Amino acid sequence: MFAFVDTAPADQLNRGLEALALVETSDQPEAKSWEASVRSNIGEALYELGRYDEAMTHFRTALALRENGTNQNAIRDAHWQIARVLRNLGRTDEALAIQLRLESESAATGDPKYYIFEELELLYRDKGSMDRANHYVKLVKSFAK
Repeated sequence: MFAFVDTAPADQLNRGLEALALVETSDQPEAKSWEASVRSNIGEALYELGRYDEAMTHFRTALALRENGTNQNAIRDAHWQIARVLRNLGRTDEALAIQLRLESESAATGDPKYYIFEELELLYRDKGSMDRANHYVKLVKSFAK
């Protein structure tokens, strides 16, 4: 939870690495159950530091761990994190395919996510499709009401 207290990404990264060391050396199942969250937090700190390849490694590990569970929202969030990194690495088409799938899955569950729309806006801007980007701007604004 220090990731929420420490606001500087470097501090968040240090706390995350400390937590990961504890998780990895623990023989307690409850401690092990935190690995996906810890890796996600480390990935976020690395993302904020612009260390995208390292962030991707942690996000992919977190996804693999999440896929062993049953929390579909957590699995979708892990895919969202990976797609966001892909966008920043210039892999727009891969990121777009993931975000569009996440949009569809979230809509099917009746739980659309504004942050998926934000990413879709950015992706369509990157592709030069301003009409599609503006569509997602409107969707994001609908959450602010």
